[in-house]
Amino acid sequence: MELVLAIRNATDSKDSDPLVSAAQAVAGDEFSEADFTDTVSRNLAGGKFLLLIVGDGIHEGVEDMAEFLQRTPQLGFTLGLIELALFKLGADAKEGFFVQPRVIARTREVIRAIVEVRSNVPNVSVKCTTPETDIGNTAASEKRPQPLTLKLFLDELRKNAGDELAMLAEQTIHEAPTHGLDVDFGSGGAMLKFVDEDSSEFFNFGQIWKDGTLHVSRFSQKVVMLKLPTAICKDYYDALITLIPESKSLPFEQKGIDGEMAWLADANGNWPQAMPLLRNRKQWFKAIEDTVDRLRPLLAKLNK
Repeated sequence: MELVLAIRNATDSKDSDPLVSAAQAVAGDEFSEADFTDTVSRNLAGGKFLLLIVGDGIHEGVEDMAEFLQRTPQLGFTLGLIELALFKLGADAKEGFFVQPRVIARTREVIRAIVEVRSNVPNVSVKCTTPETDIGNTAASEKRPQPLTLKLFLDELRKNAGDELAMLAEQTIHEAPTHGLDVDFGSGGAMLKFVDEDSSEFFNFGQIWKDGTLHVSRFSQKVVMLKLPTAICKDYYDALITLIPESKSLPFEQKGIDGEMAWLADANGNWPQAMPLLRNRKQWFKAIEDTVDRLRPLLAKLNK
């Protein structure tokens, strides 16, 4: 959430989640929001990312950067220093500039010990891993953290938003299949989606996040991408607004996608709380079913 807010503030984006939108624009229909969110969260937690410092003159201070890296052995990021040389094209740069990037420095693979300490007094378990011990260990390198399970999700939700919300979310998840919906768990929370068997297209009708908020934006995006009538999206959002006090629909834009897209927000322009909608889940399921009934014939035409 903090990363998304930082990107929105830095880019002045109107998108509800500009990071996911940018990734989806590149990946296309094969994009999996749950897998992408898991990967980003996992790499941020371990400090595994490429940090680039780009400027027209950054020779000084390289030693300070190296010293900083030495003070953060628990993080796995790579640092690159890139200088941009600018050359004028034509007299007085009337034809623009030619930009030549130069890699001044970058970190190399360094043998670092990653230490895990798991304490359950009086027993303490310490695990130390170095690159040498992992060489050739294919099983260890391919092992990936699993996404949230129902139990883990409910535990997180209970801790962050209370017992009532966790109970309502559990009931909603168990009832979803009876309304023709699948439930997917990512690192962020539980997503209720409808999958059309004939076209294999799926629609995200909302995601209950483990912090107790409700994320509704991808349905609008999918409707626009498939060039379906946007009135379908508007009517669905209007139905949710009647169930969530002081909520509203806000427009957003995404590079590479033309159309009127929207996301659901609270009075302050943040993600709304999921509690009101889960308390009225029967009406929520009814709104989803009505929307699916409108989608089916349109999807059938797309398949012809």
